[in-house]
Amino acid sequence: MIIDKSQVLEKGLQKFPSIYIEGAAVIGKTTAVNMLLKSHPEATSDVFNMNKKIDIDAFSHRLKQSSAKSKGERFLVFENITDKTPKKALELMAELVESLPKESKTKVIFVSRQKPSMPMLKLMWKGSSNQRVIDVQKSLRQTDPSVPILYCGDYS
Repeated sequence: MIIDKSQVLEKGLQKFPSIYIEGAAVIGKTTAVNMLLKSHPEATSDVFNMNKKIDIDAFSHRLKQSSAKSKGERFLVFENITDKTPKKALELMAELVESLPKESKTKVIFVSRQKPSMPMLKLMWKGSSNQRVIDVQKSLRQTDPSVPILYCGDYS
């Protein structure tokens, strides 16, 4: 039996332009993201692996290229964010999210094994009162997994 873990992601992304998925290794974070991407064959997607050494200039260039690509539905996935992710990379990701128009068809997914640090959350969601962090595991364990459980409150 295959359990579709993308339901919670789908609900969260319908409501918010970006979400942060946190959880231990091998619990299905990447599987859930992959299932979500496969359920949207019409969309384009770019996946950024953040646990490799990041050349900020190359990262910035790739972000700009990705932003200029498709005007249709698009997913940007930032995998393996850690406390070692360079501050400048976090700033670039934050600028990207903040620059998205309200009706944008671009959705941003941040994936990490670590709970987001408060400095990262403040950086990622500064000035954005419409963004939340979803606790995927608690959401999946509840009676109706299509209603996301928030990790914490507002970050504005």
